[in-house]
Amino acid sequence: MLSDPVKKKTMLQLIDKVIEFTAEQPDSPQLDITLEQLAGLCGKTSEYVEELIFSSNIESDDAMVERLLMPEARRTQLSDERIKKIVWNLVRCKYSEAEEDYWREVLKLSTGLNIDDYIYFPDTVGLEISASEEEIAFAILKDRKYK
Repeated sequence: MLSDPVKKKTMLQLIDKVIEFTAEQPDSPQLDITLEQLAGLCGKTSEYVEELIFSSNIESDDAMVERLLMPEARRTQLSDERIKKIVWNLVRCKYSEAEEDYWREVLKLSTGLNIDDYIYFPDTVGLEISASEEEIAFAILKDRKYK
């Protein structure tokens, strides 16, 4: 986690401002300025930062800061074993909230699948609701669009 309390506080204030401007003044130039400031602190683009703030399932402030500082999720070739290990960790809740968000996005990009359905709602993809991590991983490997 971020060890610089000043940077963390600044990031949290900027996140709050982004949310406030988006809700109250979505066309305000101040929104763009605030996004650029936050992006500069994270080393990301303002578009990426805005998308992450509003599209992730992250609920805690600390996790959002951690996630913004993590690398951008990218499509990559994952081995079958790596996919199985990521699924195992997701199902068993072995990742932090930010890491969970990151790895779900990596799996989504790398497989072309809606990973949340497989992990959290397996009955929507033809599995039992109580499917094991092995069954979930096998279904992901079988259904993936990219190898």
